[in-house]
Order: sequence, then C-alpha cells, then structure tokens
Amino acid sequence: MSVNTSDKILLSRGILGILSGFITLIYPTYFIILFSLIFTYIISVIISRNIFKVNSKWELIGKGGLTFVFTWFLTVVIIYNVIHS
Repeated sequence: MSVNTSDKILLSRGILGILSGFITLIYPTYFIILFSLIFTYIISVIISRNIFKVNSKWELIGKGGLTFVFTWFLTVVIIYNVIHS
C-alpha cells in the first residue's frame, strides 16, 4: 500500500501541529506561540519541497494548513484540560 504525496503532506503537518501544541504549553507566551506556529509551518513547507518533491504552490503552502491549526489547537486544549482538571 503506497501513501499519496498529498496524504504525506497532511500527515506531516498534523504531526508538526501536535509538536507546536506541546511547545505552546511548555512556553506559554504570545511571542513563543506565534514563533513556534510560523517556524513549524515553514519547516513543513521545507519538508514538502525537499523530501516530497512538491512544486505546486497549493500543495506547498495551502494544503494541510487547516489540519496544522486544528491539531495545534486540539493538542493545546486537550493537554491543558488534562493538566488543570
């Protein structure tokens, strides 16, 4: 079973969103939150271009953006509730 390039992009952005969520909880300042979100998304663009060999602007920048933000937000909410319950 082979995995599509689009699926690999979505999966990598989901994993990086989770990583960014953990960074947000460890260092909860506005600057670090914004920096970690931007930095990890730039890392995902680099991964998409160099490892997955994507040239389309949509797949490079747009695809998986909502997945990234959604996994970041869910990670922050779930872990915050577990810690503070």
